[in-house]
Amino acid sequence: MFRRRIKHTQRYQEIINAFLKNGLSHFLFRMGLIDRSKTAQITEENINLVDIGIRLRAALQGLGPTFIKLGQIASTRRDMIPEEIASELEKLQDNVQPFSYEEVLVTVEAELGDPIDSLFQAFSETPLATASIGQVHTAQLFTGEEVAVKVQRPDIRSIMDTDLEILHDLARVVENRLEWARRYRLREMIEEFSLSLRNELDYEVEGRNGERVAR
Repeated sequence: MFRRRIKHTQRYQEIINAFLKNGLSHFLFRMGLIDRSKTAQITEENINLVDIGIRLRAALQGLGPTFIKLGQIASTRRDMIPEEIASELEKLQDNVQPFSYEEVLVTVEAELGDPIDSLFQAFSETPLATASIGQVHTAQLFTGEEVAVKVQRPDIRSIMDTDLEILHDLARVVENRLEWARRYRLREMIEEFSLSLRNELDYEVEGRNGERVAR
């Protein structure tokens, strides 16, 4: 675990900073990631669950796709998450920023091996839908057929691989410190989340599943 911490030092610091910036130092302290002296800089009195939900949503959104996805899934676990916090995390389902058309262009041409003008008769620069992992653009083939093109965010795999390794480490730390994490088997939940997320990154698997459903 400590070897991975050294490897991902910058990302660990970004995670800690995101929580500190949003007034969630008490979470970091309870997880053993910061000492008590750093929590004294932020007043935690009279923070209600709605406040915590708003701050947590902002922190997860700032940390990018892996943590947005984690928040989205957490919002469905009313057995674990208080209603006020879950309701705030639900907003992560819709409030996802698109990435630029220039980045879409680079990805599509690199993946398909040709200029976009030779691949499609028309390609919408504005995404039809945006999610934490990618976004969908409408396009038209030279046959006249209308299609939807799903494009992953740039460098999403390497970003998520790093984040998932960190989440595994954090789950181990939290299970060692907090009884509720042991009771809910947090490490197993993160393992299941990792498997699901990696499958979601494989658009070929998604395509085959879509064909199966269509049949």
